[in-house]
Amino acid sequence: MHLFENYSTLGIELSDTYNWLTEKYPDKKWMSYEHANPAELNGDLVICSDVIEHIKNPDEMMDFLQKMHFRFLILSTPERDEVRGNNDFGPPENTAHYREWNKREFRNYVSAWFKVQEHLVFDDKSVTQVVVCNQRG
Repeated sequence: MHLFENYSTLGIELSDTYNWLTEKYPDKKWMSYEHANPAELNGDLVICSDVIEHIKNPDEMMDFLQKMHFRFLILSTPERDEVRGNNDFGPPENTAHYREWNKREFRNYVSAWFKVQEHLVFDDKSVTQVVVCNQRG
């Protein structure tokens, strides 16, 4: 929250977390996912930081994001091969994750919805991969 304190932001979250966020950060704008209409959402930057691996059907999230209007989209998720090795195909060790991708798989997956401008892997404690995307067309 401190990185964006000087910017107008909108956070979209599932209802339980939405309720907590509105109490914790009442000065920020929040919307529950269940009431969000992606076609009405506009912004310069959309960030989904380590979200996609927690979603049972990530296609639904990607469809939602594709309907939004934005300049840049940033998606991040752990890089499976760097975290667990090339021969570990799951299930994920983290029981809160439905799936994890290696770099090639994640780029191919995201490319089905968006134009990937940059794809980086940050080799820190979490070994996170990040894609920066634009909308197609």
